[in-house]
Amino acid sequence: DAILNKVADYLQSQSRMRGKISAALAYPIVMVIIGTGVVIFLMTILLPKITGVLLANNKNCGLPLPPEILMAISGFLMEWWWLLLGMVIALYIAFVFAKATKKGKKMYDLGMISLPILGILFKKQAVSRFSITFSTLLQSGIPALECLRILRNVVDNEIMAETLDEVAKTIVE
Repeated sequence: DAILNKVADYLQSQSRMRGKISAALAYPIVMVIIGTGVVIFLMTILLPKITGVLLANNKNCGLPLPPEILMAISGFLMEWWWLLLGMVIALYIAFVFAKATKKGKKMYDLGMISLPILGILFKKQAVSRFSITFSTLLQSGIPALECLRILRNVVDNEIMAETLDEVAKTIVE
């Protein structure tokens, strides 16, 4: 009965932690989406209008190089937006399929724990999940080697799972 209470507490704490992480990531994600929308608006709608006014006032002399580059980028975005959208969708699909493979999952997990600020949080979360689950399994009477094999499937990090495989193999030897 005590073990079931501990598992219930663990699941509740994991749910709270996921909620906190989601809340922490929501603001940066929203800001990136809004920022991208503003840049697209500026490059495709506002910039061509401003450039038209500048060119109308200065018929004899052209624009300096930086506005010319911005206009070229703007023209590209306006002409080839469908290609860029298709590339973004294709990259997302490729990412999803790659992440579904063992090697892709490992690369994704390595990237997540290598992030500047959030990487530390992801590492701590993985270690916390491992520690609490390992403790619960040991208290329920499961041998340590079997606990490691079970935990290999519980941790949501391929790098940590491979480390657990190595530890289990070392214990057996």
